[in-house]
Amino acid sequence: LDLAGSENFDNPSSDLGINGGLLALGKVLMALAEGKPHAPYRDSTLTRLTKKVLSGNCINVMLACLNPERAHAFETINTLRYALSASAVINDTCS
Repeated sequence: LDLAGSENFDNPSSDLGINGGLLALGKVLMALAEGKPHAPYRDSTLTRLTKKVLSGNCINVMLACLNPERAHAFETINTLRYALSASAVINDTCS
């Protein structure tokens, strides 16, 4: 799943859908990382599409692209926090 560059700056409403999908994905990752019995996969199309690979017998990799410029520090920190939450997910393959 590659979301890099998927924002459409000509259509601000598309950003809301992408951000909503990423928010829902973050909620699923947190639920899986905390070992909760229910993960909210139905909250977005993105999480419905990724349900099998996130909860199944798969090895998942998250690649976080960072920008070292001071002007982008906020985005870089948010990206690192998101990647940290994803790294806490352990499925059957990894245990």
